[in-house]
Amino acid sequence: MKIQSGVLSFIAACVILSGCSSAKTSKVEQPPPVNSTTNGKVEETKTKPIERGPGPLTKENTSIAGIHIGDTQEKVKSFLGEPSKVSQVHSTPEVEWFYEKENMGVRFYRTGEKEPLGGVESIIVHNPSTIKTNKNVGIGDSVDKLLQIYEKVETEDDKNKPTSYWVTGSTYTESVYHPFLMFRVDEKNVIQDIEFSNYLINPDKTK
Repeated sequence: MKIQSGVLSFIAACVILSGCSSAKTSKVEQPPPVNSTTNGKVEETKTKPIERGPGPLTKENTSIAGIHIGDTQEKVKSFLGEPSKVSQVHSTPEVEWFYEKENMGVRFYRTGEKEPLGGVESIIVHNPSTIKTNKNVGIGDSVDKLLQIYEKVETEDDKNKPTSYWVTGSTYTESVYHPFLMFRVDEKNVIQDIEFSNYLINPDKTK
């Protein structure tokens, strides 16, 4: 009876450890949270560009829906018209213009809530959307297409199935290379979200 009891205890311990290990692995593979709006404020993006050296992007050679990092409010309106909603980005002084038809947000750099808006700091496109980058990559496209079109594409973790792919810029400020493009994908390697961002850094200082 003592031997059987010991074996049962050993099996139970293995099951518990196995469950813990699986939960930990599952947590690692989850993509970063998608931005949401609470009480009229847009939640701050938790995305930080991957740090594996400079990449080919500049604010001049990359755009989404014709919009570049650093573009003015007037330039954005010339492409997209008036926004469906205007919100302050949570925990930052930045402001986001959300376009419902395009399912995308355009964020403007600002150093304080009473300061005037600067140029475009980031553009975020969610599924579903027909909006594409200037190289014709958009929501619903495959990772294979992404890898064929962009140079020096990185992933956030080589050991696990990637949930995001990155292309970085050559400007180095505050320990990050910017601007960057981030493509979040699903389990079928299909693009679900696109972010073109300067990572809360003044776009006037970016190449």
